Amino acid sequence: MSQDGDLYDERRLAAVGRATAVLTGVPLSMDAVAGAAARVANAPIGVVSLVDGEWDRLVGLHGIGGVFALTRRIAVDDSLCRTVVSSGRPVWISDAVTDHRAEGAAVVSYLGLGAFAGVPLLGADGAVVGSVCALDAVPREWSASQRAALEGVAATTGLLPGVAGVASELTVNLLDLVPLLDALAEAFVVVDGDGAILAWNAAATSTFGWTRQQAMGCSLHSLLFPDRDAVTIRAVLATLATLPPAQRGQARRHTVWATTRDGQRLPVDASIRAVPSADGSRLCVSMLDASGRFDAEADADRRDGLLQAVLNSLDTAVFACDQNGRPLFGNPALLSLADGEERSFAETIALLRTSARHETGDRMEQADLPSMRALAGEIVRDAEMALVSPGKPTRYFLANAERIMVGSEATGAVVALRDVTDTHREQRLRRDELAVARLLLHEGYSPTTAQRIVETVAGTPRRFRVRLWVVEPATGPTAAALRLMADSAGPGDGSGRRLGYGEGLAGAAWASGDPAPVRTATGLATVLRGTGDVLGVLELEPDDEAEDLDALAAHLERIGVDVGFHLYRSTFSRRNSSARASSNGPPPSWPL
Repeated sequence: MSQDGDLYDERRLAAVGRATAVLTGVPLSMDAVAGAAARVANAPIGVVSLVDGEWDRLVGLHGIGGVFALTRRIAVDDSLCRTVVSSGRPVWISDAVTDHRAEGAAVVSYLGLGAFAGVPLLGADGAVVGSVCALDAVPREWSASQRAALEGVAATTGLLPGVAGVASELTVNLLDLVPLLDALAEAFVVVDGDGAILAWNAAATSTFGWTRQQAMGCSLHSLLFPDRDAVTIRAVLATLATLPPAQRGQARRHTVWATTRDGQRLPVDASIRAVPSADGSRLCVSMLDASGRFDAEADADRRDGLLQAVLNSLDTAVFACDQNGRPLFGNPALLSLADGEERSFAETIALLRTSARHETGDRMEQADLPSMRALAGEIVRDAEMALVSPGKPTRYFLANAERIMVGSEATGAVVALRDVTDTHREQRLRRDELAVARLLLHEGYSPTTAQRIVETVAGTPRRFRVRLWVVEPATGPTAAALRLMADSAGPGDGSGRRLGYGEGLAGAAWASGDPAPVRTATGLATVLRGTGDVLGVLELEPDDEAEDLDALAAHLERIGVDVGFHLYRSTFSRRNSSARASSNGPPPSWPL
């Protein structure tokens, strides 16, 4: 199957994320679209999907039941819809068994697909966010009229609210930056590629005389540089606006003569850098009054160095140290960074250095700290680290750090820490869910896969203890009970152990019958259902008492839906295998 790089394009994935948020809120509308796709193609199944980097999100379904109706998703690698998104063109498969484009797509064998038709679902700017598909159980050709009708359904869907705008690019919200820009000592101006002023701070007003209202929308060239220096400024702006993304952010520095509102000519040191945005490059111009250059050049260089580092991390905690690693200052966000409690600057830095860990959990030595690496001459970008405090949730960060240079001398280092704890947790749980879904789709439920399921949910390195219990029906005088089928602590740890109705955490979940996980001081448990009765329980005990139990509960419930369906499928298959073997009747309805 094609591995086209466009499938993982960041802008396309962002568009899919916005589409998912909108369309999953109106499933009945999308199910109706899926029904229309099936009808116009004279097929039993219709699908409207949104394809991101991991999942094919089934936001609209017609004619499909079973696990896909419950979970509304399938792993991208197992889906046929990714062929539409990867190619950006309609895909017509008349025989899904023999067509090479369907190779490796587990959905073909799982659902017994015979034919597939899919057309791209486009946003307003033409970005492919998913597909509209029709599927059949038997091989068949797709007629010209059916193809045209299916493309019409997709085109109409692209005009629905929530789709037409999902692929439009985000723009920089400069209004949110006004308080920050006004706090800068330097005159700071943001312009577009043509030089029109988009942002103007208070220091620019003090330096040049024009208010923000007077400057906004004016040409930077004509407002401040009406003479020969306008040529220099225009050339620099034009060059930076057309730089490739990898080179944006590099500052161009020039000393030029500006003209103030009252006609005074003023020498300024201008530092200009490009910042990417949805509408093209935004150009940030930082200007210092250079009239007292000879007395204040060292201070100006220091401020420029600090400004560059801080502007690269506007939403992060920032601190600086001297050339010996002694802390100098930290911003307000830093003071509550480690554990959410207010601390002094010195206490916070000491806590950061003693609780810093590599992502593997190993203690971070002094030389490995981002500030020390920067002082050694390294430019640190997106270094992964964790902060571990007793009794507090582990928090994860990406660190940027670099030296502060005054001339050719390193006078210290600045460090920016961006909190990615929520993203890290979501990615970790999503990986586990994806692995369990794929395991069940490829191999189904069995005692062997049960052990692999609990080990996958437990994580590597192990973060939880996970047990899978299966209900054993009553036999004669023996009451029904939960039997331990798999334990992440090891296949032999308590194997065969039984719990009565309401006994222990797992028994309590069984007794409640509620799909929402039962919580106690020791962990969580969710029931595993098929189409009705409780078939088992999935139990999880966090090793870290500071884990986010709300996130874990939602995670466990989603996995429980997948496991419950496949446990039911396995149980149903075993109970009816002999009957199916001897029966000459019709095959079971498709899909199960």
